[in-house]
Amino acid sequence: MKREKVDKRQRFVIDAINMMFYVSGHNQSYAGVIDDKTDWFLRYTMNEEQHAEWKKWFIVEIKKVLKCSNKIAQKEFMWFDLSWGLKIKE
Repeated sequence: MKREKVDKRQRFVIDAINMMFYVSGHNQSYAGVIDDKTDWFLRYTMNEEQHAEWKKWFIVEIKKVLKCSNKIAQKEFMWFDLSWGLKIKE
């Protein structure tokens, strides 16, 4: 069961990164950047509206995957966005 939870988290990370690229309008995916050793998350950008749309999707989906509260989902988003999120352009 523990392994299943790890697998769910790994799948969610991939889905969240793919959705981030989709929402921000970049023709890119997790598979295209995961082996890139440069700071790929700084090369691509999104605007505030795209970020809000991605955040909304993320919160809904992570609550399903982790079966967690909204408060925990918000914290998970903050950490994920800090680690993997695209730079927001003004």
